[in-house]
Amino acid sequence: MNREKGFRDAIKKDGEYTILDTRYTTGDITMTQEAAEAFIKENPNLVGLFGTSETTTIGVGNAIKASNKNIVGIGFDITKTIQEMIDAGYIKAVMVQNPYTMGYLGMAEAFAALNGYNTGPPFLNTGVKVRTQYSH
Repeated sequence: MNREKGFRDAIKKDGEYTILDTRYTTGDITMTQEAAEAFIKENPNLVGLFGTSETTTIGVGNAIKASNKNIVGIGFDITKTIQEMIDAGYIKAVMVQNPYTMGYLGMAEAFAALNGYNTGPPFLNTGVKVRTQYSH
């Protein structure tokens, strides 16, 4: 939910685009592709689609590929399939998390909290990076 909220907040702040209602697909690739294809069909001026997870990013990329339109696809996570979509231009960028750092810091924070130590700031940056066609 925070990924969607962050995306919506950033787009609203820009003020240049109209944001459509979210269609939830329970992370199913086929359902996401069908929802994205419906967005494309129903909105001839659509400029972008956003997937909040690995599977929704793949569904968005599949829909953009099938549409043969120049639509910006943005998503989360990196797999071989997603990298191929980035290389082919169906997905323009994804946010790539750092699972090692997330796990390490998560355990360190849990240990500190359980043992009465200071857990530090309320937010810890775990090193999310943006992957594009030109950044790997």
